Amino acid sequence: KHPLHESLQGVSWLLGTWVGQGNGIYPNIQPFGYKEEITFSHVGQPNLQYQSSSWHPKNNAPLHFESGFWFFNQNHVSASIAHNLGICDIMEGEVTGKELTVTTTDITRKSGSKPPKVLKVRKTFKLLDNGDLESIMFMETGEHPLQEHLRSIFKKK
Repeated sequence: KHPLHESLQGVSWLLGTWVGQGNGIYPNIQPFGYKEEITFSHVGQPNLQYQSSSWHPKNNAPLHFESGFWFFNQNHVSASIAHNLGICDIMEGEVTGKELTVTTTDITRKSGSKPPKVLKVRKTFKLLDNGDLESIMFMETGEHPLQEHLRSIFKKK
């Protein structure tokens, strides 16, 4: 086990594996539910390793997977996230207390990605008073303005 890097002390509340359920909404799709597990871990370097996996709540079919790294410099946060759909996000934002919010500054897609093209994502993680972790994701596409797409509540495993 490696000691936590000093740059991560203020976000140690994120560390661990979190399991929960969420709901998705967006124009032109039926509202849906999903199960999700996210993990924030470290190896003593000045970044957090991140993994997110989601499944259909009834048949456990795999839905969405992403992994990457989160970097912290005082209250500033940057993230590089790769998705199983062939999309890579660079995100920037800030941490205020027990809340972290990032917005994409760059989104890269593999050739042949299916529409609609995602133009912007905003993601927030917030530690709630009861110890649960809330995640909210907003998305903008070429067809729709920035609006809520996903909302999950997690309990620490």
